[in-house]
Amino acid sequence: MVIHRAPHSQDGRPFMSKRILIVESDATLSATLQQALEARGFTAQTTGDGKGSVELIRRERPELVVLAVDLSAGQNGYLICGKLKKDDELKTVPIVIIGSPDGFAAHSKLKARADEYVAKPVDTDTLVDRVGGLIGFPELPASDEVVDDSLTLDSLGEESSPDFGEEIAVDTGEEPAVPGEDLDMLDEAFSDMSEPITGTPEEEPVVAPPDLDASSEEEGSALDSLGSSDNDSLDVLSGLDDEPEEKTVIGFMPTAEPVAPPAPVARPTPPVTPQAQAKAGTLTLDAKAFPMLTSMGRNLSQAAREGKLDPVVGRAREVEEVIDILGKRRTNNPCLLGEPGVGKTAVVEGVAQRLLGLRGTLAEKILIELDMATLVAGTQLRGSFSEKLNALKEEVRRGEGRVVVFIDEIHTLVGAGSTGEGPQDAANELKTAMARGEFPCIGATTHDEYRKFIAADPALERRFTSVTVNEPSVPETVEILQGIIGRYEEHHGLRYLPEALVAAASLASRYVTDRFMPDKAISVVDLAGSRCHREGKHKVDAADVARVVAKLAGVPEERLLMNDSARLLRLEDDLSERVIGHAEAVGRIARVIRRNYAGFASRRPMGSFLFLGPTGVGKTEMARALAEVLFGNRDALVRLDMSEMSESHGVSRLIGSPAGYVGFGEGGQLTEPVRRRPSSVVVLDEIEKAHREVQMLLLQVLEEGRLTDGKGRHIDFSNTVIVMTTNLGAEAFSRTGRAVGFGAADAAAGSALDLAADTARKALPPELWNRIDERLPFRPLVELEVAKIATLILAESSKRLATERGIVYTAGADVVGHLLKSGGFDPQLGARPMRQVVQRLVEGPLAERILAGEFGAGDRVRVAVQAGQLQFARDAA
Repeated sequence: MVIHRAPHSQDGRPFMSKRILIVESDATLSATLQQALEARGFTAQTTGDGKGSVELIRRERPELVVLAVDLSAGQNGYLICGKLKKDDELKTVPIVIIGSPDGFAAHSKLKARADEYVAKPVDTDTLVDRVGGLIGFPELPASDEVVDDSLTLDSLGEESSPDFGEEIAVDTGEEPAVPGEDLDMLDEAFSDMSEPITGTPEEEPVVAPPDLDASSEEEGSALDSLGSSDNDSLDVLSGLDDEPEEKTVIGFMPTAEPVAPPAPVARPTPPVTPQAQAKAGTLTLDAKAFPMLTSMGRNLSQAAREGKLDPVVGRAREVEEVIDILGKRRTNNPCLLGEPGVGKTAVVEGVAQRLLGLRGTLAEKILIELDMATLVAGTQLRGSFSEKLNALKEEVRRGEGRVVVFIDEIHTLVGAGSTGEGPQDAANELKTAMARGEFPCIGATTHDEYRKFIAADPALERRFTSVTVNEPSVPETVEILQGIIGRYEEHHGLRYLPEALVAAASLASRYVTDRFMPDKAISVVDLAGSRCHREGKHKVDAADVARVVAKLAGVPEERLLMNDSARLLRLEDDLSERVIGHAEAVGRIARVIRRNYAGFASRRPMGSFLFLGPTGVGKTEMARALAEVLFGNRDALVRLDMSEMSESHGVSRLIGSPAGYVGFGEGGQLTEPVRRRPSSVVVLDEIEKAHREVQMLLLQVLEEGRLTDGKGRHIDFSNTVIVMTTNLGAEAFSRTGRAVGFGAADAAAGSALDLAADTARKALPPELWNRIDERLPFRPLVELEVAKIATLILAESSKRLATERGIVYTAGADVVGHLLKSGGFDPQLGARPMRQVVQRLVEGPLAERILAGEFGAGDRVRVAVQAGQLQFARDAA
């Protein structure tokens, strides 16, 4: 008897025992490698780069391992290679490494452990040749025909069958009993065999009738609409060969005068089906047989095969979990849960890519992304949506489990298509089909929407199996960016430097607080590429990324570019130029800011301070100076009068009213300004007057650097400076000016500071007091300090006039002395009277002369004291 071995690879090589395991983090690359290796006769299997990959290698014992993962030190590829070479049982397994030349050259130890190295971009022919050089190619038989006289029809039995998927006929020694209409199927079934088997002229061609029982006839019409090849096949024979790897089929033994088959019976051509397309190597759907799926959905499987999907990196666990759920017989509906932008849709695209490298029924699945808005569109009439949805269910059911529908924002099923009369909506109409496994569905939504819409209906919730997609860390985000950056380089026509990707991940994580990784890092990279392309650059570096993040987060570029280190080192000088008379407080503030800026504050604010002292000594002015020096603008200030928060409902004013209360959705007086401008100075005036619940609310800000508003959003305070002011103990400071004797003033001042601090400690909750970085007393101002403040006030006033009217005025020391004598200095009120005197004696009279036309744009006005009065004259110089 002559036995033909069924070819299993593109060049005719059969599957042998040369098994290869591909450990990968890029599903698209692994599918390409698997196809190339199987085309040369190898048996290839893929797995993710997770912790279980080494155990899988130990269990499967492949003849060779291909590592197509991150080779950086400390990453999975580097660790897997080291574990294999240290394992006594696995160290003899050859390893072929795929990686970038730059990254590979930096690790000589890894290079020494690898048996072969293939650089990216991978040339599959080179890879196959390297693999064949290590373990050899699977050998073909000397001829396509193998004679085995020991095998007879009697020994084979009528029910034995090979496992290569094509049913064949058995020589039973009787006349053929095949209906004429099935002879065409016989010819087609044997048309793919290597060669017809020759025999003696006396031998008769014998075939057995196909198995056409009642059940197959009953299901024939439904399967015909799908074009299933299983109904058109012949009887299966098993056990033709003891070796499971070698597939054998028994062919015809024709006579010298072959019998011409009768003309086949004409029958309609069935439509193209998922099963038939899988055998043909395609993952498309016939538009005539599946009109709704093809018109309203996006074929992710076909997009993955064509390489149109971005690589999915670092989501091997989630991808494998989803595939496991899809393989269930019933309730095979995974639901991806995660915050917006963490990569839920990317996981589904990774599933589509991973399925290309699998075998069996999973490899034949077709993922269709369905838009619920498109499904609901045009269904304004009662019953039209149900009719449309039932047609969709029928198309999915006809796919016999091969069609998997992906619905983003799966919570929109609840209420979709409802007319408001009764509970009938898309979710209720799909429950039965989803429970039976007739409507395989992958959903994606956020935790909040899942809890609000799906978990509220236990019957709907049990149809799904939750898969949590967590936000990736900064190193994981960098790895994701490295995997997809090629697409962005091609789109923008430029190159991203490695440090740009690291900067995008780290800066986006630190400063873009209203979005999630990796979405915000990818957005930063994309926007930086667009800006550099507009500017005509050919490379994107870390500085370009920092400028984009600064724009998105409202943070000065110098801070992100680390160009403000020198400015921070001279922070005392900058603050002293704006705030007079508090050198000790300035020094302590600067030290706290520098320490926290260097990274020792974790997620806490850049600084938290309590300013103690009487009114008018410069507490609020210090906060304005901090805003100008740190954030480049004196208006980067959020100021709240805590005397307005003396009741417990002040909490709602700070963070916003909860749902169901008046003012919900308007945002809090504290959280909303910080959300819009994360880099700012927050001033809480007269903190001792706030209700205790309001004071306790601030503990979370000072300790963790965040606050949850009325809408449940986390507001980040890590880029803010928190300043609390109080007048507690102010009466003690008034006694320092009445001290008499050498050193008495200093002693009295020190005693007043201690008394003020002790008073504030007793008035504030100890939890709040202990979380403040520095408690700074501001002593009363002396006359000389008020004179310096007067000079600053006059300079600021002249600058404003020059901006508005183009007029500049100057005032000398005599003017300052006149202002001090005219009520500009009061030890009890500090510098506030001086500002009022400047407005009354300088700005008022000067404004009248400008309006009278005495001074105009471009004039320089000199203010002087004559006969005890201020005089204004045009300066000829």
